[in-house]
Amino acid sequence: MADQAREADVLKFPGEELEELDELHRFFGRLSRREKWPDRLTNDLLLCCEELLTNTILYGYPDGRTPRSIELQVAAGPDSVTVTLSDDAMPYNPLQRSDPDVTLGVEDRPIGGLGVYFVKQIMDEVRYEQTGTGNRLVLRKSFVRTGGEQA
Repeated sequence: MADQAREADVLKFPGEELEELDELHRFFGRLSRREKWPDRLTNDLLLCCEELLTNTILYGYPDGRTPRSIELQVAAGPDSVTVTLSDDAMPYNPLQRSDPDVTLGVEDRPIGGLGVYFVKQIMDEVRYEQTGTGNRLVLRKSFVRTGGEQA
């Protein structure tokens, strides 16, 4: 009999201050221990989520409105993890932005876009959906469970 899918773990926060991302670290720490994820997988997920959520907190609400709503759902499977980031920020698809020219030196490269580029490089799948109230990004990362700590 196939394993039944577990409900996604959910983290909700107001998205008003970057300090809220401390809870993101604790959330992934708990999930990583429970699911016995390799350190590499946990670090990849945390890096990508922190980058995307930082962008949402800093730039997604140019009108400064509150309250805000940001939700992160994590569905852990036996060989992959799917993370869904939803918000009520202004509509914005970060995947439409051109990738930065990483062959240029730091002083020659325009500011911005590098974080989303890293997310696209690290994750196996990244999808954007505009919702009726904001944005949804779906990230998927596959991994291999081994005796060691490699993803």
